[in-house]
Amino acid sequence: MFSRLHSKLNSKYGAYSAWHKNPLHRYAHWAVLLLAILILTPAIFLSYRQLEAMPKIFAFETRNAYGEVVGGQILFLDEKSDEILGGGLSNKLTASVSASVQGKKYKLKFTPTSGLLTSLEYDDVELDKKPKEEESANPNLGDSVGISLDEPPTPPGWDKVLAIGDVKGFKFSRGRYKKIAQGKDLFKCLEWDFANQKCDGRWKKIAKLAPGVEYTVEFAPGDPGYAESSKKVNVLNKKKELLDYVETTPAENKTTVTLAPAASQGGNTAPAPEIIVSQIDMASPNNDLILDAVDTANDDVALDALFIDTTLLAAAETKITATAESPSKLLNCVKYDETANI
Repeated sequence: MFSRLHSKLNSKYGAYSAWHKNPLHRYAHWAVLLLAILILTPAIFLSYRQLEAMPKIFAFETRNAYGEVVGGQILFLDEKSDEILGGGLSNKLTASVSASVQGKKYKLKFTPTSGLLTSLEYDDVELDKKPKEEESANPNLGDSVGISLDEPPTPPGWDKVLAIGDVKGFKFSRGRYKKIAQGKDLFKCLEWDFANQKCDGRWKKIAKLAPGVEYTVEFAPGDPGYAESSKKVNVLNKKKELLDYVETTPAENKTTVTLAPAASQGGNTAPAPEIIVSQIDMASPNNDLILDAVDTANDDVALDALFIDTTLLAAAETKITATAESPSKLLNCVKYDETANI
């Protein structure tokens, strides 16, 4: 095509023919080509930026263990600057969230309207890839993404239970939630059953709280159950796991508690069948009693043994009842090596 045009211009227009015989005409060709590139490059780049800036539409779900929608605000934020890239509201129906996220590292932020949390955030969010045919058919149609957030019924002895379930449609490196504390102690359950709203393992104490003050908890994918407690005495084993004891406080003396194993734990597996703690300092944050059975299988002296630590228990007196396996003497080890178990 270009050769025919060149021949036609060369035969009909003398000026074109004369110019073409000039030895500098080759440089003119290259100059025209470079000029065209300079003119077209900004237009191509602008078209790309406009395509990149076009928001994707995400179907966003926030549901509890019953499959009910949890209302709140959803935001897509730039990972570095916290610039709002897009957002939407989750109410009775699945939210449609419009966000410009192409080529950016971003995080998701959800603020429930119920006040359960101050906020719930996910960092380094990476959307699951769609099949190529779906992407090419509509590049601005995003995937269905969602999070699971639940407020299970609060059992006796607890102030608030919170469960964070699996996410859908994206991956993240870490997350965090912010909340106004209601209890004095924060516990975590690694074996939380989201669907059945229960802890299949043990609650482990992870922090002290100040009621009425906001706190932040960092979590990784797979970390589910959290609970706040205001127990007067936390009976913990050496791993800081909560032992299931029920508190009873006499009406005439609020600073004394009697602790007995809960039915779910059973008296046979509890380290002690009864614990009485007197004159508790209610203003002190120290309310931990460490109580654990000691393995005496290779001990030539002790038939049964308990590890007791009241260092972090602000109380005047602690009485622990135990049942002797056979006629024996009660011994006290004042220099117990917890690591060596001797």
